[in-house]
Amino acid sequence: TSDIDFGGASLTPIGGFVHFGSYSLKNSFNGYYDGDFHSLENFTITTSNSESSFEYVGLFGKVSNFSYNHIVDEGGEIKNLKIKNANVSFTTSGSKIVHAGILIGHLEYSQKSLEGMIQNCVVESSTISITNTTTEATNPDSVGGFIGWSKWGSVELNYVSSSSVYLNSNDGNATIGGFIGYNE
Repeated sequence: TSDIDFGGASLTPIGGFVHFGSYSLKNSFNGYYDGDFHSLENFTITTSNSESSFEYVGLFGKVSNFSYNHIVDEGGEIKNLKIKNANVSFTTSGSKIVHAGILIGHLEYSQKSLEGMIQNCVVESSTISITNTTTEATNPDSVGGFIGWSKWGSVELNYVSSSSVYLNSNDGNATIGGFIGYNE
C-alpha cells in the first residue's frame, strides 16, 4: 500500500446514510481500517441532501460497533491514517441535524465496554465548511476538524494541524471545535 492522491476527486462518505433516490438506508462503518501510516490526499467529500433528519458528513460518515438482531460486538476501528488537503462541505436548508468532521462525522458506540478505537490519525491542511439554515432542528449541529460528534469512542494519539473549521447555523445550540465538535 502507498499514499493515495485523489487529484481533487469527489468522494462519498464511508458509512452514514446510503441514498437511493428519495430513500435512505442507515449504514455505519463498523469494520477495521489500518492506513499503515499512509496518506489520503487532495479530495473533497460530497453528500446529497437525503430525506433523513440526520446527515453524517466526513471521510467516514458514521462509525459505530457492529449491531445486528440484538447481537452487539466491537468494531469501527480506524488507525494509522493521514488525511491531507481534504475539503469537506455540506449545505442544507431542510429540517436536518448535521454531524460533520473531516475524518468522522458521527462516532458512536452502543455500549461503552464495546467501544472501538480511533488511533494515530492525522488531519492536515484541510478545511470543513458546513451551512445549515434550518430553524426546526431539535438537536444541535456539531462540527469538528477531526470528529463532528462523539460518544464512547476511544480517541488516542491523533491530531489536527493547519486546518480550518467553519459552521454557519441558525441553531443557537450548535457546537464547533478544532478537534471534536461535541463529545458526550
